[in-house]
Amino acid sequence: MSDQKKEYPHMTSIEQDLEDFLSLWFSPSQDLPTYTSGSTGSPSLIHIDKRNMLQSAAISVRYFNIQPQDTVWLCLPMHTIAARMLVLRSIVAKARLLCTRPQTNPFCDLPPSEGIDFVSLTPHQLSHIARSSEDWERLLQCKQVLLGGAPVPENLLARLQTAPNKIYLSYGMTETLSHVAIRKLSGVDASERFYTLPGYHVRQDSDCRAIIDLPWGQTIHSNDLIEQFPDKGFCIKGRVDNTINSGGVKLQIEAIEDLLSQHSSHAFCICPAPHPSLGQCVALLSPSDWDPQLLDEWLRPINPYYIPKLIIRSEVPLLSNGKIDRTRASALAENWYKEQCKK
Repeated sequence: MSDQKKEYPHMTSIEQDLEDFLSLWFSPSQDLPTYTSGSTGSPSLIHIDKRNMLQSAAISVRYFNIQPQDTVWLCLPMHTIAARMLVLRSIVAKARLLCTRPQTNPFCDLPPSEGIDFVSLTPHQLSHIARSSEDWERLLQCKQVLLGGAPVPENLLARLQTAPNKIYLSYGMTETLSHVAIRKLSGVDASERFYTLPGYHVRQDSDCRAIIDLPWGQTIHSNDLIEQFPDKGFCIKGRVDNTINSGGVKLQIEAIEDLLSQHSSHAFCICPAPHPSLGQCVALLSPSDWDPQLLDEWLRPINPYYIPKLIIRSEVPLLSNGKIDRTRASALAENWYKEQCKK
């Protein structure tokens, strides 16, 4: 047990995590060790310049107009870049920081009397909040809501568009120190496109992968596939490493997931599975029952190759930040296939 925990035994886990982060932040070191999310592989350790983090936080504070009298709500795990940058934004803005433990529905721990000016949530948390009409109404009372880390389910986008508050979806990653571009989801100015914050530039290479120029002079070459428009807005089409090669036909996992989420609210994910003649095939991983006939009706008119050849009954593996754990999902499908081959 650390001296900190001995001295303050009443500290909750989130308070201790915050204390640990602040100790690192105010240490003499100019760099902060941080792990990448691990959504497509093992998390890797990188070292981030604290000056760049402060610059990123200042840009966000100006963009969202976070004021000293505002209450910023932290309900994300402290090891994520989203949580760390939220803390720094509150420091830069001199705003009040309210901390509650990270959970699928963070409103469970939020006192009803608390008014929230700014909160960051994952789409996974949003999906759980949407199951409670009371908590959904509380969400709509938060002045600004920033979603990030994963796509928002299609069935929730329509509900968000009519929201009276400001709700955004962010694009960014650990290497860019959280968001570099924002998509407005609510109001008459809701958009299907992301637009960069001041100081950031996103362009695409010859393979349509995003190249991100950061304000501090660094350039990130990502595996995100984008479509860019003349107004400098862009849409995320998927990832280079989220492609299924089925008999030479390359299928984008996110495209299939987006189509299915328009028809079903079940938890699921699409992943590659071994196939004796095609090499890989489309597998659907879900804890719920799916009607193969309906899948055929939904997907065949768009692309018959999208139709899952395997439907595997399993929980969808998630990372701590709510993203689908693609590596574990693929491993589950591969192990399921091997077990079937033994029968």
